Amino acid sequence: MRSLFQDFSYKHRDHSIIKCKMHDIVHDFLQFLTSNEYFIVSLSDAEERVDLNARHLNLMISPEKSCQTVSISNTTTKLHSLMVSYNAHRTYMFPDQFLDLTCLRALSLSGESMELPKNIGHLVCLRYLSLSNMNFKYIKVPPAIGDLFNLQTLRLLCEVTELPEEIGKLINLRHLYICYGEELSWPKSIGKLRSLQTLKMILISPNCQNFQLQDYRNLNSLRDIYLQGLGGEEHLEEAKEAQLHNKTALISLTLYFDSDDTKMENHETVLETLRPHENLKCLVISYYCGRSISPSWMMCLINLRELRLRNCHQYEILPPLGKLPCLELLDVVQSDGLKKMGPEFLGVEIDNGDGRGGAINITSAATFFPKLKQLRIDFALSLCEWVGVPGWMVNGPMKIMPRLESLILI
Repeated sequence: MRSLFQDFSYKHRDHSIIKCKMHDIVHDFLQFLTSNEYFIVSLSDAEERVDLNARHLNLMISPEKSCQTVSISNTTTKLHSLMVSYNAHRTYMFPDQFLDLTCLRALSLSGESMELPKNIGHLVCLRYLSLSNMNFKYIKVPPAIGDLFNLQTLRLLCEVTELPEEIGKLINLRHLYICYGEELSWPKSIGKLRSLQTLKMILISPNCQNFQLQDYRNLNSLRDIYLQGLGGEEHLEEAKEAQLHNKTALISLTLYFDSDDTKMENHETVLETLRPHENLKCLVISYYCGRSISPSWMMCLINLRELRLRNCHQYEILPPLGKLPCLELLDVVQSDGLKKMGPEFLGVEIDNGDGRGGAINITSAATFFPKLKQLRIDFALSLCEWVGVPGWMVNGPMKIMPRLESLILI
């Protein structure tokens, strides 16, 4: 409101802010205010000592430089944030003297072969820890990570092969970002992180020693959940214990099934049981093999803005999605079983003259898909017909998709 930040760009799925601009006058003013606190230092062979009275330091070490010879003077022990970039093919070993910076709140390490020090737990004041390994070298997270009890954000942008059980000690952790391969074993202790808001994709494997679907039970602060590998027999009971309906902070939910069409009934039961809270704004269902994609809770998602159905091949009709009051985007991709779309897709019940209740009078005022802006149907190979509402008129009282901006049929 004071123009400190401008021109916001938002992420589609959860509508979070991706980037924004700072006015150049504000930027120059902040640089002036922090001229004695923030420094960017590039170290060459001739410069081996960092002797700055700084709170924030960006340290760029040249490839020729031996990082073990970098010296930090006593005047920098009050550093609050340290960014270290080391672009060399050999492994970067974190200098032990950096562990004396016990006031560090933020630490960012980036380089082609960067690793975390085994005694990282000495930096007990850390709130933010980021490791970016540009070679995606396989690394193990040291058990000492559990000593960082003040840590709020952990970003491991590298191929992580092992997470220690000690990660469950990070009771203040809010955001966990990890790039990983299929070999990664997720410890069950993650289920103890009650402050966790962000937990990216986890493969729900049948190995009961790992983090499982039921371990989401106490993670009620999560804003984004991505479940992969759903549909096994063990998930029929675990889906109840996950208690997604209690997660009022949940904004985005992705349900990625195992694409096994022999488990049709399992898929239907698991989808019905994984009932999210009505605060949900984005729902993605992929590789679902049930005959119906209309669980009883679908029409209760009164705040849903985005719905994506991908590679779900068995269902023949779509739910009455036109009744969802806030839906802005509908994406139907690779739905080979979908054969026909009619008034039921809008949520309109046509009176056939048999006297049954629930019919809607075409002359009455009603709006279906009131906020829908984008509709895409892609690779629905069996879809042969899209039927409208008999008696509907363009300028009549019944409105259909009045805000539609983009219609894509492929």
